[in-house]
Amino acid sequence: MERLGLTLEQYQMMNRHKFSFKTVHQIGIQLITMFEKIHSTGYVYNDLKPDNICVGTFNNQSNLHKLKLIDFGLATPYLI
Repeated sequence: MERLGLTLEQYQMMNRHKFSFKTVHQIGIQLITMFEKIHSTGYVYNDLKPDNICVGTFNNQSNLHKLKLIDFGLATPYLI
C-alpha cells in the first residue's frame, strides 16, 4: 500500500477536512474519468469512499497528483 501513496482520507485529516475548490474540482474530474473507464468494461465500482482513493506516490513526481482506486471487492458486472 505504501507504493500507492496516501489515501484521500489521510489527506483530508492532514488538511483538517478542508480542500480548496480547485482541489475538489481536479479530484472530481479524475474520478469521473476513472468511472467512465470502469463502466466501459461493464462493471460498477460500488465502494466509493476516501479510504479507497490513493493519491500519487512520493517517490515519483510524475504521479504525485494522479488518483488510483483500490478495493474492487464490491464491484459488480452490469453488462452481459
